[in-house]
Amino acid sequence: MESATDAVTAKAINAIKAAGIISSPDYWLENAAPCKQVNGEYAGVLMQKATGKATTAEAIAVLQLSDPDYWVQNAVPGGTVDGKLVGYLIQKIARIL
Repeated sequence: MESATDAVTAKAINAIKAAGIISSPDYWLENAAPCKQVNGEYAGVLMQKATGKATTAEAIAVLQLSDPDYWVQNAVPGGTVDGKLVGYLIQKIARIL
């Protein structure tokens, strides 16, 4: 399966895999892209692991994401997050590693 993710995001996904934040890049390579959706719970766990925070809200504050209300409402079990935004999130996490 060919990745839907751009090269910058793919490089960032590999960096967060190398840092031990994710174990398999396949899901993120396929879904952290324009016109895709990411499981909200996965996005929340990603942020928590990247920041070492116990809650998604705490992780969002540390990451200083624009529109934190969007993330609080959608990066939850049963929610979905826009794949393009998750791509930006992954790039940001990779930059702060």
